[in-house]
Amino acid sequence: MNLDLTLLFGSLMSISFALCFAPQIYTMYKNKSSRDVSLGMVILQICGNIGGLGLAVSTNGNGWLYINYGAGLIMALGLLFFWKLFRLNIYHASKNRGPNNPKSIFHTS
Repeated sequence: MNLDLTLLFGSLMSISFALCFAPQIYTMYKNKSSRDVSLGMVILQICGNIGGLGLAVSTNGNGWLYINYGAGLIMALGLLFFWKLFRLNIYHASKNRGPNNPKSIFHTS
């Protein structure tokens, strides 16, 4: 295959796959909520990236595979971190609500 096409598609794959969670992480951070993110999806993504890195190492894969699965793993771990952080915020906010504080847990004032 043409080396230029290989570099083009490898770059596109690595950049897209590595950054695919950035919008979700930004939305969770901005809204301070992880309510719409599935923990199962995050765990499967982490397992898939670990498997991809293992395959790249065991088969002496090219650099694009390391970038792809390494950056993807970092993004998935970041997603897990924010998921856990904002789940704890939701839990503690709901515990602090009571008859004297009926505001929604997402009330900003």
